[in-house]
Amino acid sequence: TKATTAAVPAAAPNATSAMARPAQLFRRRFGREGSPCLTETVGEYTWTYRIKDDVAEIGNRGSVAISPKPKGTITVPSTLGGKPVTSVGNGAFSGCSWIKRVALPVSMTNIGEYVFSGCGALVNVEMPNVTEIGARAFSGCSGLASVTMPNVISVGGYAFDGCCGLKNVEMTNVTEIGAGAFSGCSGLK
Repeated sequence: TKATTAAVPAAAPNATSAMARPAQLFRRRFGREGSPCLTETVGEYTWTYRIKDDVAEIGNRGSVAISPKPKGTITVPSTLGGKPVTSVGNGAFSGCSWIKRVALPVSMTNIGEYVFSGCGALVNVEMPNVTEIGARAFSGCSGLASVTMPNVISVGGYAFDGCCGLKNVEMTNVTEIGAGAFSGCSGLK
């Protein structure tokens, strides 16, 4: 038998924050796939997005989708590049601990994996027409108190893992809930 060893990458110099860890874990798992296709400034923020199949997806696979750092409430634009925004890509807001509220447009139907992971200050997300929530999309959002998802059909594994402040979840059309979707949600009864 032949033994092999692998070097363990050293932690980044300023990567000790618990809020930064989900974004780092995401990037280690999925990498930085591709480069930003397009950017557009709407109001005070510049959004990174891709166009695919005649619709816009916010984010760039593991990179923060908005600059400068948003504080407080952000409203995701309904169109970018003249195309409807229908999804938020994996990790788009991961580790953005300064976001408190997010309003998603009615055109939004999909929230990818790790999208809001580690956003501990997040207390409210408006999801009027979202039908699919990816794995660990809201994991570690300890400030999230209530979630209303009237059109959600699928909730990914560990989607709300560690949302200890979550006390109320409303979903009427759900047909699939992944393993551990609400694990660590000690406020749910």
